[in-house]
Parts: sequence; structure tokens; C-alpha cells
Amino acid sequence: MGFSIFQLERNQTLYENDVTVNLTESGVHPASAGDLLGTDFHELSALRLGYGYTDGTPVLRKAIAN
Repeated sequence: MGFSIFQLERNQTLYENDVTVNLTESGVHPASAGDLLGTDFHELSALRLGYGYTDGTPVLRKAIAN
């Protein structure tokens, strides 16, 4: 059984992490750990809580390919 490609999701998978303005975003920008924990946790406070690369980071994919 084949599934049709959901074009919006495919575009997000390919481009959402490498653009300045994401016109395909369907939600709001994610919070940071600092928004939830305050700034007492210095190293975590700038951590952006959101989705990463669906297919793995470019560095990981290159390492696997090598």
C-alpha cells in the first residue's frame, strides 16, 4: 500500500531548520527552557524547546554516510 506525500510536511522536513523566515510554520515559536525554569539554570536557559531535524542533523547524516 502506497501513501501520497503530504507536501507541507515534506517541505517542513527539508527546510524548516535552515531558513530565516518559515512560511510553512503552522504553530508558534517554541519556548526556551529559561521561559519555564527561569534563568537560575544558566546553561539550560537558552535551550530552545522545539522539533529538531526529522531526518537527523546534517552532521549526523554525514557521519553515517561516511
